[in-house]
Amino acid sequence: MRSFLSAFLLSVLPLATAVPQGLPLSTGPYGGYVQHLARDSSGRVYAATFMGGIYRTTNDGDIWEDLYNDTLLIDVRTLAIGSGGTIYAGLDPGFLRSTDDGASWQKLNNLLNTRSVVSILILPGGTLLAGTISNGVYRSTDNGASFSSSDDSLTNSYVWSLAATPSGDTVFAATYGGGVFRSINGGSTWSPVNTGLTQNLATWVGIAPDGALFACAGSSIFRSTDNGDNWTDLSAPPASYRSIAFTSGAYYAPATSGVFTGGGVFVSTDGGATWSQVLSPGVTGGCLDLAIRTDRIYIQELPTLTRQAVELFLDIESVPDQDFYYLIGLTITRQGETITYHPFWANTIDDEEKTWQAFLSIVNQYPEAPIYHYGSYETRSIAKLAKRYETDVEVLNKRLVNIHKQIYGRVYFPLYSNRLKEIGNFIGATWTHPDASGLQSIVWRYKWADTRDDRYDALENVVRDDGRLE
Repeated sequence: MRSFLSAFLLSVLPLATAVPQGLPLSTGPYGGYVQHLARDSSGRVYAATFMGGIYRTTNDGDIWEDLYNDTLLIDVRTLAIGSGGTIYAGLDPGFLRSTDDGASWQKLNNLLNTRSVVSILILPGGTLLAGTISNGVYRSTDNGASFSSSDDSLTNSYVWSLAATPSGDTVFAATYGGGVFRSINGGSTWSPVNTGLTQNLATWVGIAPDGALFACAGSSIFRSTDNGDNWTDLSAPPASYRSIAFTSGAYYAPATSGVFTGGGVFVSTDGGATWSQVLSPGVTGGCLDLAIRTDRIYIQELPTLTRQAVELFLDIESVPDQDFYYLIGLTITRQGETITYHPFWANTIDDEEKTWQAFLSIVNQYPEAPIYHYGSYETRSIAKLAKRYETDVEVLNKRLVNIHKQIYGRVYFPLYSNRLKEIGNFIGATWTHPDASGLQSIVWRYKWADTRDDRYDALENVVRDDGRLE
């Protein structure tokens, strides 16, 4: 059976439509939807992505480095940059910390393990506040090792955004349904400050360089010049505003489109008094928007793949919370036709090293064959297994070819994501089990471990189908 995606890239894509000149291109991290950006004191920018991990760029977005992506199931909602190389990440659910500038990460065992953390605020002195969806605010005074509830009198628990004055004594919380709350003791107790705030669906609060307080609520932008005591609707064009970026000469507010509202990016050059649209929703999508609207594939740059007589296709599955790789699927093809499939299966974690060595034994029989995979998960898995079992994989790593990197920023499908299954469905691939997915495979593995039911041999089919698609 042909390996659909690589063959498709090499034979069908040259017939696609070239990207028109002047259209905005995607240069951001290829891991997933970007949900939050943060900048450190040296100017490096970090990106939190949905199901894609954490990325960093040191050259204004030209190249993004994958900092954390142990599993594609991770949903990173927010980031906060501390001092001394410390970075915090809020997950849905959970909380991560790095103390070495993103080189390694810890998923800390604290109260946030089961919380959706969407905002993190670092106060002067190092105290952390974490805003969560449906669970209020939490406080940590030990660098995130432990958290305690800090929502006395906070009558709405959907805390989307946190902000503080430079001293850290006064803290503001934007809540979805309760408007804005204020704390004058560093987040210990709260009181609502909504006079003039005519919409209570607050999703963001922040402080401008001149000290004015801004809030995005409902379809409006509000400003307060008296520390939140009173608010003024700035009469910005109706839109679902998400946040405001403050610069020395202008304020920028991105917004999503709604049924009755517009979207794009809006700007104010007079301190928020007036706003105008500078980027429309149709433009922000760039090549992707054009592909979806015309239902055609657009190409900015052809992938650099070349066919080999023998090619290997790899897919790895794990149980994330056990750090256990239980299945390595390897498909071997010759002249594009499958000649064999190897499912290296570990019944228990004690079998993991045996499956790893069996995989290496087969791979080493084809030293010239490229090893195709989709996304960064296989690369990271191989690195972890090599470290765990003291294996030199320098040569093996040079053979790895990430098909996702060949697509992202080069090929624009008329799809809302570059997930393997969506592209597979688009190009006509089929799965043995239509409901198969990365999350479903974990469910099946847990059920198999409990019952040893042969029906959950479906796991092997999932891996084989994913490898076949690549």
